[in-house]
Amino acid sequence: MNRTSCKKARILRIRMTEHRAATARLAQAQNAVAKITAVEVRIRKLRAAANVCSGIQNAPGMLATGEMQLRLGRASDDLTLSKIDAEAQQHEMAASRQVAHRNEESASKLHRKARVYDAAQNERRRDANAPRSRRFSAIGGA
Repeated sequence: MNRTSCKKARILRIRMTEHRAATARLAQAQNAVAKITAVEVRIRKLRAAANVCSGIQNAPGMLATGEMQLRLGRASDDLTLSKIDAEAQQHEMAASRQVAHRNEESASKLHRKARVYDAAQNERRRDANAPRSRRFSAIGGA
């Protein structure tokens, strides 16, 4: 390999590493969104379970249920903002991964072209350095 193809191979390795890192960051962002969604579902279930039942209840029980509903509502509102941020980060990481993938593909193409060019150059050198058969003509005549 000549200097150009070594350089292209090094760039390809860097681009592959960048793509793997971008994929890992995207997976982390997706995991964060999944966790927030799971918590959101859990809060919804708790709110549904904490409804005031019809029938005879004492005042402290109703007060506790109302307070729990209020706190769960606040938590749900705060979680909605966090989910929006996490989804925005997920979209950003997905875009970053696409760019890294595109760069890796481009570097791969350049590396392939450099290897083909190297092979052609090596073939030309071998042909140039190969011994040639010489025709000797007879001295003084035909």
